[in-house]
Amino acid sequence: FFWRLHPQQVEAELFLTKSFWPELPNHVDAAYEHPSRDLMFIFRGRKFWALNGYDILEGYPRKISDLGFPKEVKRLSAA
Repeated sequence: FFWRLHPQQVEAELFLTKSFWPELPNHVDAAYEHPSRDLMFIFRGRKFWALNGYDILEGYPRKISDLGFPKEVKRLSAA
């Protein structure tokens, strides 16, 4: 699940992640939004996905080691 706040709504709504991105894994370890680039990054285990709106960007998932994390890092718990 995730909370979504839309500019035209007063309160955030709870949504099932699979309803927006069915290709993502069921459980997510961490997420990070980069508003100025209109991107969201989802982390699960040693992989991460980059999302733009409803689309997963081409070339994802990628390894978190591509971000500079040591290969010993097995997952992220916060972003």
